[in-house]
Amino acid sequence: MRSVFGFFLIIIVISCIAPKVYGKELRGKWWKNPKVVEALDLKQDQIEKIERIFYQYRDQIVNLDGALKQKEAELRKEVRNPNSRREDILRLTDEVEKIRGQLRRVEVDMLLRIRDVLTPEQRIKLHSIKEKRRRGWSY
Repeated sequence: MRSVFGFFLIIIVISCIAPKVYGKELRGKWWKNPKVVEALDLKQDQIEKIERIFYQYRDQIVNLDGALKQKEAELRKEVRNPNSRREDILRLTDEVEKIRGQLRRVEVDMLLRIRDVLTPEQRIKLHSIKEKRRRGWSY
């Protein structure tokens, strides 16, 4: 029983950390970073379009992120409850994953719309910049 509880606790911790890490990269306003703007040779109209796209999705992302955190807290509480039923934990797990999927879909949709503002060359450069940041190189 203890190993099952530990397994669920590890899953919950990982599921709580992953969206935060992913979210920081996704929601960061890289188009406002002067070094990135210069490296990509972003035009002012591109920056304005990207900013509009970002704000069109912002409230939806914030709401889904809040709903996800709330549902994850419910799941953690249920997992910690020694009298919880298996079905309740599985139902809450499904609900967490459904919200997480909705959030990811909205974030990806936003990224695709932003991507469409960039030229193919800018996309390649942006990907390179993000890879360097993931590897810990400053930009």
